[in-house]
Amino acid sequence: MIPNIDSNAIISNYEVKELFVAIGLGNPTSITFKTASFDISVHAVSVEDKNYFIKASLRNIKHDKVSQDAIVNELSLYKSLETSDVTAYQKIVYSDVTKKHIDVNFLVVEVEGIPYKKKLPTIRERKAIMYQVGEQLAKVHKIKGIGYGSEKIGIEHSWSGAYKKIIDDIISELTVKNVLVDTNRIYSVISKLDSLLEDVEPSLIHVAIWKGNIYVAQNGTKFLAFSGWENVMWGDLATDFVRLNPIRGTLNNKSFMRGYLSVNPITIDKNFNTRRNFMKLYLGLKALIYPILKWRMGTQKYIYKRIEGRIMISEALRFLEKVQITE
Repeated sequence: MIPNIDSNAIISNYEVKELFVAIGLGNPTSITFKTASFDISVHAVSVEDKNYFIKASLRNIKHDKVSQDAIVNELSLYKSLETSDVTAYQKIVYSDVTKKHIDVNFLVVEVEGIPYKKKLPTIRERKAIMYQVGEQLAKVHKIKGIGYGSEKIGIEHSWSGAYKKIIDDIISELTVKNVLVDTNRIYSVISKLDSLLEDVEPSLIHVAIWKGNIYVAQNGTKFLAFSGWENVMWGDLATDFVRLNPIRGTLNNKSFMRGYLSVNPITIDKNFNTRRNFMKLYLGLKALIYPILKWRMGTQKYIYKRIEGRIMISEALRFLEKVQITE
């Protein structure tokens, strides 16, 4: 289990098995605990030749509003996908927020294919897959909201307001966990440049675009779906251009960009790159929290992820501090 999350807050493998039988999805042949965050746990479940993820709320999380629950929030945003022409998402086959079957909210998605990071495609296959990824992400971004953020974190009237809120929240978490960051530098660049965030449209953004959340067919070059929608929100589409992996950003992938621009011909200019670095700063801060949840202090993965986060924060701050506001 996750070292820094109470195991009693996470539904057990036995509960998952009983739940699958109760909701009519069959008797699981295998159940594997995958991960957990501050809000949810994720199990991978196989039933004969079908594979699923079950996401469930943690038992020790209390909310002022029902809509702040991570599962309730994800279900509400899924509705935007279901009424669009986006096809690249894992379909929900069952969900329940009534506590009828178990004392937590949960949803079950059917998983097809394998993560892109586990596939060793040829150069030709990589180009075809990345083009398809770009096309589908562009369709996601063309879904527009009427506010910024999400029900989980709160809806704001501007992206500037929502951005400040998510930065405040993540810095509060880091402070509680005694992780030091240079808040003076962070808030200084936000204060100087927040006007650049005012005119951003509220697009549906995935927030966690990387190779582990890109699912492809076992054979061939077909891209199937994005996974990991639990962080989705309404905000700046520049967010999803921060990374395809920790080193090589999406802007550097020519096939991805060709696919994206064929659907959504955005302008990649100084303003866009400034906004992208604002989100690089946020994702870097999140990367400092992630290993605390996932791995024990001092392990290789723990150290690597913390270094990754520090690099992202440093690069973003250096970029943002050089930006000049022109009248």
